[in-house]
Amino acid sequence: MCPAIDHCDFGYAGVGHLGQSVKKSGLNSRGKRQFNVEVREPCFIQLFNMKHDRYEISVTGNKIQAYSLHVTFPNQTTFRRKNEIVVSSTNDSVYVFVGTTGKQKSQAEI
Repeated sequence: MCPAIDHCDFGYAGVGHLGQSVKKSGLNSRGKRQFNVEVREPCFIQLFNMKHDRYEISVTGNKIQAYSLHVTFPNQTTFRRKNEIVVSSTNDSVYVFVGTTGKQKSQAEI
């Protein structure tokens, strides 16, 4: 069972829409978003790729680790363990799981 039971402080309830306006994407005007990650409480972000474009996304921060689950409908999923995430034009959505390896909460940036 994945311990990520709550969304990150990102977009509306952890959801963003790639290639959309700042409000819908969850990102700020620089194309980034900072949020805190609690110790032993990884969080998740779901990014929808409705325009089916290709995106390169980085998750950075001190002692921050990210994993991604790429979903292509109707029935294909790919799991990757990297802070550098490539969303392909065939991906319908990507779940990004973010955690800290530190002993106190850390700030992440996507």
